[in-house]
Amino acid sequence: MYHGGSSAIQLLLFPNGKWEERKIGCDIVNGERPQSIIPAGTWQAAILTDQSESSWGLFGAVVIPAFEFKDYSPGSGRMLSVQYPFAIKRMQELGLWD
Repeated sequence: MYHGGSSAIQLLLFPNGKWEERKIGCDIVNGERPQSIIPAGTWQAAILTDQSESSWGLFGAVVIPAFEFKDYSPGSGRMLSVQYPFAIKRMQELGLWD
């Protein structure tokens, strides 16, 4: 959920192997959206569109059911590339590669 600052590119990797990119921000006329609903089991990452050193962005999340650290597992670009080979190039472009 967008609150302020720079907009972000959100990369979603769905359980079925497909992926999607969304722009999260307040400029609705130019295709941004203030919030994004992410289905269960979907990997997601967000990168600020303005990568300058002074750039900032404030985003929030509502998680239902409640987030539990025991259910969390971090992903890595190399690990996710096995299930999402068609998203490898975009993950690399966004700096989401280890």
